[in-house]
Amino acid sequence: MLGLPFENVKQAEVEVLVREGVFQHRPIWIMDGQKVIAECYLVGEFRSTNLKAETKYGFLLSFASVEPAEKLYAELRQERNVNELISIDKSRLDDIRTWR
Repeated sequence: MLGLPFENVKQAEVEVLVREGVFQHRPIWIMDGQKVIAECYLVGEFRSTNLKAETKYGFLLSFASVEPAEKLYAELRQERNVNELISIDKSRLDDIRTWR
C-alpha cells in the first residue's frame, strides 16, 4: 500500500471520492500527462500530518505487488536535475514579482 496526499484538496472531497472508489472497486491509473505510471486500487483515505504544516488528505492505494508501488514512489520522488532548475529560474527573471 502507498499513501498519496494531495496539495489542495479538502477532506470532504477526498472522503466522497474514497467512498465512491472503494464501493465501485475500479482500477485507478496514476498518470503523467498521457503516460500511465501505475495502475492500482483505492482502499481508503490517507492523511499526512506534519507538525509544521496543515494536514493533507489523499488516497491510500493498493497494488498487486511491491514492484509497481516502488516504481510509483520512485517516480513521485524523482528530483529535478540541475538544467531543469536553471531553466525554471531563468523563466522567473522576467516576472518582477519574483525579484527580491
